[in-house]
Amino acid sequence: MTTRFSALLLALLLLPAASHAQSLLLDNFNYVAGTALTANGWSQIGTSATTPVTISASNLTRPNYPGASGNAVTLATSGQDVGRGFVTSPSSGKVYAAFLVNVASAQTSGDYVAGLSTSAASTSFAGRVYVRSSAGGIQFGLSKTSTGGTTGRSPVYAAGEYAVNTTYLLVVTYTFVDGANNDMVVLNVLAAGDPIATEPATPTLSDPVTDVDLSSAGGFFLRQGSASAAPSMTIDGVRVGTSWNEAVLATQTVDDGAGYRLLGAPVRDVTVSTLADINLVQAVTGQYPTFPSPNLYLGYSGTGTTGYYPATNVATPVTPGYGFLWYLFDLNLTPSTTAAGGGTSRSYTLPERPLFASGPVNTTDVTVGFGFNTDGFYLLSNPFAQPLASTGITYTGSGTFATTLQAYDSATGFVPITVSPTTNLAMWQGFFAEVQQSPAAQAGLPTTFTYLAASRTDGPATLVSRSATTELSLTLAGTTDAGTTHDAAAIVRVDAAASAGWDAGDASKLTPPTPVHALVAPVGDLFGTARRQAVLSLPTLADVTLAFTTTHAGTFTLTADATGLPGDATVRDLVTGEQGSLAEGFTFTSDATDWTERFVVTFGRSTAAEQAPAGFSLGQVFPNPAAASARVALRVDAAQTVSVTVVDALGRTVSTVFEGALSAGQSQDLAVDTAQLAPGVYVVRIAGETFSATRRLVVAR
Repeated sequence: MTTRFSALLLALLLLPAASHAQSLLLDNFNYVAGTALTANGWSQIGTSATTPVTISASNLTRPNYPGASGNAVTLATSGQDVGRGFVTSPSSGKVYAAFLVNVASAQTSGDYVAGLSTSAASTSFAGRVYVRSSAGGIQFGLSKTSTGGTTGRSPVYAAGEYAVNTTYLLVVTYTFVDGANNDMVVLNVLAAGDPIATEPATPTLSDPVTDVDLSSAGGFFLRQGSASAAPSMTIDGVRVGTSWNEAVLATQTVDDGAGYRLLGAPVRDVTVSTLADINLVQAVTGQYPTFPSPNLYLGYSGTGTTGYYPATNVATPVTPGYGFLWYLFDLNLTPSTTAAGGGTSRSYTLPERPLFASGPVNTTDVTVGFGFNTDGFYLLSNPFAQPLASTGITYTGSGTFATTLQAYDSATGFVPITVSPTTNLAMWQGFFAEVQQSPAAQAGLPTTFTYLAASRTDGPATLVSRSATTELSLTLAGTTDAGTTHDAAAIVRVDAAASAGWDAGDASKLTPPTPVHALVAPVGDLFGTARRQAVLSLPTLADVTLAFTTTHAGTFTLTADATGLPGDATVRDLVTGEQGSLAEGFTFTSDATDWTERFVVTFGRSTAAEQAPAGFSLGQVFPNPAAASARVALRVDAAQTVSVTVVDALGRTVSTVFEGALSAGQSQDLAVDTAQLAPGVYVVRIAGETFSATRRLVVAR
């Protein structure tokens, strides 16, 4: 990565920073039909509670507009007014309030129905949107703040007429201008066929009157007006932000920091060219094709760091539901138009540059297929333009769908995400899903995943998140001769529904896409094959053996958060014999090494001195259950004679694994031949001159 980054710098020129987009309010009224809006996070404005604003069992949609799932609200010709506050209250720049409307009927004099305010319950309204009847249908109007009073003026209405019982997208834009009484407000009315990918150069309406300015924009209101003037209408899909993209498009903020992200398109008709307009794409036909290193990968074959398929052409579709891997440089730079074959794509800083796209949104179930059926990982993504509950992903095939997904964070590496309890997957979120199955089953049904539209949610969601559970979350941080490393994808989880063997609650360890990494993982057995785990799910606490690998020599610190687990989690290094508390951090050194069993973690002990009997260290039998063979690591502190035997359930010795002398400090990797043993439960008995210990062994075929 260092070579790629340096080469990029040679080709780029510094540019000014982009503006920062911020989400202020998203509400698709995904609440129980018939309930009052004030029971769902909205506040009453004024004292009248007559004819409350309630949730209707319907919803509005518009091509290319995100969200608008679930239900909607219906405004009557008179009654209660309500408002909802924003997460912050901007007092500079621009505020965009977008929402869908469908007018059933209107009246000649007209009345205002929605707009901006200073807070949830405030009557300081601005950007007031009006509706009135006309000879051919309805008209939409706008006023900056109040009408009548000392000014005696009326709202400004659009010259064109619009149809009743038809859905339109309205976008109110309020611009704060330095000085007094000079802020600007405009309204865009967009029919189903109108483009929304960019803000229109000329708005439908503007109200330049010099009314009193808002001190800040802190809320959005809905108003039912007067019986003689107000319309009867439905409103849905309220989205408020500080940019057009944030309010109108499928937009997701990306945390700062250069690195890879697992992502996916939230709308249809996205191509590599779409991504190249958002942030830098290189080494594809049409965008710097002769650059030596790609930064966008559209698929994964399941083979470590080399299994990612690079994008090759700007015209390649990016289909919702399938994930992609994208390296974002977090720099405000642009390549020379003649560099590496030429191009127009440029790099932006994060989070100032969000992800955004315009295209047809998915409002029904989405199914993606792979045409093959293998044990391993599938690169997927949330295909909807709003968060998706992880329980809304179903699998069809001949294997088992693991209940842990894995996203990727540039700072921490792979991050396990629970399917149950549910996690909200953000727009644009990509992830790996694991299918576990035996080789004999891999000729079965082709693998498909279905995302349920009913599981879309308005709940909070950010890129890469995990649910809180009772677990030991391990973190490995290192400094090597080639750079720093970080691995947070090693979890021991306690789940009463888990089995002692591998089940859907377990998840395999993924190799990160970076050339410099160090990893730690519990070790399990899946269909007779050793498998490092990102998540080890146990019915009850037990000692855990951890494997370790690093691409480069360095110094590493292993720590853990033992949320909800009793006592301390204590670690013993099988190479050095040292031990310590994981809560305090355990530091060790290592040369570059392939995967090797390095540590044993014990739970519920208060001090490291209680971790293991003095004089020896003993690993777990692995794999366990075993079919043809297993192994166990042993180290003695003092020279002595050791015997290792296998005893059956009747106490009979059925096999001698080792008998001989071990020197002080010697580590021995002992092979246990289980091929000649009948399926069942056995005990591996280790006896030295100063110690004895046992390990449980299960033989299964």
